Amino acid sequence: MEHAEPLPQFSDLLREEYLWSEEYDEEADEMRYEEDEVFPADEFYSFYYDSWQSVEAYRDILEQVPAEFAKPAAAVLELL
Repeated sequence: MEHAEPLPQFSDLLREEYLWSEEYDEEADEMRYEEDEVFPADEFYSFYYDSWQSVEAYRDILEQVPAEFAKPAAAVLELL
């Protein structure tokens, strides 16, 4: 299966060019969904890839969470 290359660094996702404006513009938002790629392939894949890597890196911690978080942690571990 082919996919886009992730951005070089996780922190690249926080560059201004990848962040949506703090001021919500409903018309611009609608246009984005109608005309543009909502998330370019490299950006989308980077969110997916880096999120996966982050969760995988904390697998041991997820296995030791307090009882109040055991159920959601178990659900995440099941997906790994």
